[in-house]
Amino acid sequence: MATIIRAFVNLASQVNNSRDAVAAIGEMSSHVETFSLDRGAHTNAAYADATVYSFSCLRNGIEITAPDTVIAKIANITKAIATQYDGVSTPTQWLVAKFPELTEVAGGDIVLQKSRSWITHFSAKFKDGTEDTVLKIWYSDEVFRSPSRGYDLNVIKVVPPVVPVTALYNTYANAKAALDATTPSIRSANKESIRTNHPYTLETTLELRWNDPADLTKQFITYWTILGHGPNSNRVDNILGAIRNYLAKETNFTVDQWKAYLPDILTTENFTMIPLWDDVSLTAGPGLDSVYNPVINQTQVVDKVKKFMPNRTATELNTQGQIFSHIWRGISLFAIAGTSNPLERSTWKLSYPDYVVLNFNDQNLDRVSVRTRATIEALERLLAIGLEYNGTGTLPTGYSPAIIAGRTYLETTVSGMVLRVLTYKSFTA
Repeated sequence: MATIIRAFVNLASQVNNSRDAVAAIGEMSSHVETFSLDRGAHTNAAYADATVYSFSCLRNGIEITAPDTVIAKIANITKAIATQYDGVSTPTQWLVAKFPELTEVAGGDIVLQKSRSWITHFSAKFKDGTEDTVLKIWYSDEVFRSPSRGYDLNVIKVVPPVVPVTALYNTYANAKAALDATTPSIRSANKESIRTNHPYTLETTLELRWNDPADLTKQFITYWTILGHGPNSNRVDNILGAIRNYLAKETNFTVDQWKAYLPDILTTENFTMIPLWDDVSLTAGPGLDSVYNPVINQTQVVDKVKKFMPNRTATELNTQGQIFSHIWRGISLFAIAGTSNPLERSTWKLSYPDYVVLNFNDQNLDRVSVRTRATIEALERLLAIGLEYNGTGTLPTGYSPAIIAGRTYLETTVSGMVLRVLTYKSFTA
C-alpha cells in the first residue's frame, strides 16, 4: 500500500494578525482554504505550535483520515525546521542530513522571517511501518497557491448550460429552445444547487460549440459555469476532463456520443502564440512603457520559437505558423494552430480573416466581426498580464495558467477557441 498526504502547516507563533496580511511562512490564507472540500486539522504533542491541515490523504487512491503516525512525522520535521534550520545548506541537503530515513527529498526555497530561516515547502518519502508514505508539505501560502509548485489536486464542479443537460442531446430546434428558456435566475439556482455551500477558489466560464450532427451548419455556443477548488482548477484541460466526467455520470450517453453534439469536449481548438518579447524598438523610461518592433525576419523567428514548441516539427512551424502584430505596444506574435483544429481554422489568417491592427476607437472596428473583435481584446489582456505574470497571484476570471514543456502560458477561451500566450518570464528564462 502507499499513502500520499498533501498538507499545509500553520504555525501559531508565525501568524501575522495585521489586517489583510498573511505571514510569508506558517499562515494559511482564506483563499487557499477553498482548495479542498473537506480538509482535516491535526495537532501533535511533538510540536504544539503546529497545526497540520490535511488537504488530501490518499491511500491507494482512496481518501482517508491522515494517520497519527504521519502527522507525528510532519510535526517532528516541522519542529526541527523551526528550531534548527539555519539556512546555511540548501533545504534538500539539510533535510537529507537531518532525517536519513527520508528518501526522494526535494526542498523548496529559503525565506527569512522573524530573524530565522525557513523552508517554504518540501516533499519526501518514508516508511510508516511497512507502508510507503509520500509527504507533500507546504509552509508558504504563496507557494501553496502557485499553479506550478503548489497544491496539485483540484475539484471541479460543473454547472451545465441547461438542466437536465440531456436537453442538449437533441435536435437543433429543441436544444436551442431549452437553452433560450434557461433564464439568469434559473442558471443562478442551478449553480447554488451544485455549489452545496462550499466556498470555491474560482468561478469561470468555458465556451463549447454545439452542433447538430444532422446538419453541421446549425451551431451555437454553450456556456458552462465552472466552480473550481484548487489553483489548477481553471486550466482548460482540467475543466474539459470535469465536463466529460459530468456528462458520463449524469447521462446515459458516452463521451464519444456527446462528441457528435459537443465536438470540443475531447480537445478544444486552440492557437499557441509566442510573443517576441525580446524585440524592443523603444525601451521603457520614466512613465513610459516599452514599445516592440513590428519588423520581422521569418527565418529568425522560427529558429527563436522552436525551443518553446518541442512537440511541433520544423515543417509544421514553417508551413502552419504565422506572424502577426497586435495593437498592444506594437508587439509581434508567432501563432500556430493546435493539431485538433480543422482545416478551415488551421492557420491564424484562415481562422480570423478580418483580423486588423487598429486603435480601439477607430470606426473601422465596427466592420470587424464580433468574434474577431473579442479575440483582439482578449489578446491585449493576455499580453498585458503575460508581461508581469510570475506564476503566483490570482488571475482575472476566465484566464488561467498552463504549464507546457516546463514553460508557463496564459489561456482564455473566445467563441470556443483557446488562445494560449507564452509569458515574458518563461520566454526569457
